[in-house]
Amino acid sequence: MDPITEFAKMIRERDNPTIVSMTTGTVISPLPNIVIKLNDIVTLDQSKLIVAEHIYLHYQYPGPTWLQAGDEVILMPTVDEQMYIMLDRVGESHVT
Repeated sequence: MDPITEFAKMIRERDNPTIVSMTTGTVISPLPNIVIKLNDIVTLDQSKLIVAEHIYLHYQYPGPTWLQAGDEVILMPTVDEQMYIMLDRVGESHVT
């Protein structure tokens, strides 16, 4: 690739960064040994998850039934998508 084309490609990549957005996952195994299914290929265990403090509090009080297998959770990936922050459990809509 010639230098001008390579330079143009670098500028385009810089000006069009990949946007990292929130996603959801499904709880396969709840706390304390949590595993989240992100999609058909990727599963996340404790080594790839940062769990929000209030989720641990819900786990302790009122008890471990707050987050169960099959529940959907809200995840925010880090910029490099190597870790995911588990923000909350998806709740039911009460809109009528």
